[in-house]
Amino acid sequence: MDVFKIKYIPDIFGSFLFEDDLVLLQEVTELPAKWESQATSQRFGITYDNVRSTRLIQSIKRRYYSVKVIMARNIDVQILSLAYTTITTTAGENFVARDISVSYEKIEGTLNVVYTIQFYRYDDTEIVNHLSSDNVLAYNTETSTEVNTLSFQVVNPAFAYSNVTTYDYNDSGTHWVAFKVALDGINANVAISDAFYVHTDNSTFDALYTHNYPNKLICYNKDSDYVYFYFDFDKSPPFIYTLNNVLIDFEPDWRGTRTGITDLTWTFNIYTFINPIISQQLTPVEGIQLEDGLVENQKINTKNKAYFKIWLTLSELWKIEFLQYAKANVVTFTLSDGTTVYTPMQMGGISSPVENTNLIDLYEFDINLMYSNKTVNVFR
Repeated sequence: MDVFKIKYIPDIFGSFLFEDDLVLLQEVTELPAKWESQATSQRFGITYDNVRSTRLIQSIKRRYYSVKVIMARNIDVQILSLAYTTITTTAGENFVARDISVSYEKIEGTLNVVYTIQFYRYDDTEIVNHLSSDNVLAYNTETSTEVNTLSFQVVNPAFAYSNVTTYDYNDSGTHWVAFKVALDGINANVAISDAFYVHTDNSTFDALYTHNYPNKLICYNKDSDYVYFYFDFDKSPPFIYTLNNVLIDFEPDWRGTRTGITDLTWTFNIYTFINPIISQQLTPVEGIQLEDGLVENQKINTKNKAYFKIWLTLSELWKIEFLQYAKANVVTFTLSDGTTVYTPMQMGGISSPVENTNLIDLYEFDINLMYSNKTVNVFR
């Protein structure tokens, strides 16, 4: 068991150490950990347990510690609960003590006071996202158990970056203006030799190719960290420019027509344990009121809806944007049985964010997938 020492409390006690002759610090005892969890407010069935129940969304492990300090001098230890306090272990590990509480009792017949200091330790590495899409995929991969999959395709996706710095890409003596962007979820689909158009807000840079419009922005390399592009025109120095905003897409600007660019179709998946709740939405459609007071041509519109939820971490948050760009006929929601498939008949309103401020870097969305649309005359 590690022994912890409270080294200092910045801006309050300065460099005071809890290690002098007037302070006796006992061993820090690690108590049973506590979990703080957030659950759905609504009852759902899930792929491996279809009984309707509230489901855990996210849990944070809080490691719980307690230590007693005997002090023979007047120090306002209560201020610990207000301070940004760091703990250093005998093994040299450092972490922040959180949610500190301090209680005390005087030792009868002495001037000594026994303080009991209790605190928690928790950080991002101790967060469990039970229902996040990436966690559902990990479960599917590890267990070979089917899960519910929302799949969609996007043709010629556009993606944007900020604060890009160009450099000289020297390829066999030919110099190109190039730049790189961090590998993220969307550009992980880019392959070497894929060609795009690019639009920037740097007029100085744009002037470089006023008379030599770059037909292509070409991916020339890709590794585990970055995707590398160069502009399809060679030049002499300088090569370094700052591009505050960069849009990569499949549309040329006013200086040229689209040539040498191949359409790309990328498929994305979002995974969820949540089984859909099926409902029917009936909407009367008013008819025409005639002069004699009769109403004709009344209709009833019927829509069937599959309602479920998804949760995305920061690394997958971009997917909800690209879901809006998909056409309805290339979107499918396939249940874990592998045979039940829903295809939306419209994309408007298919997703809506849920404000859940108790979640940490996890984003919740309601999915309302309308998979039929029928209008019937009342008088027929």
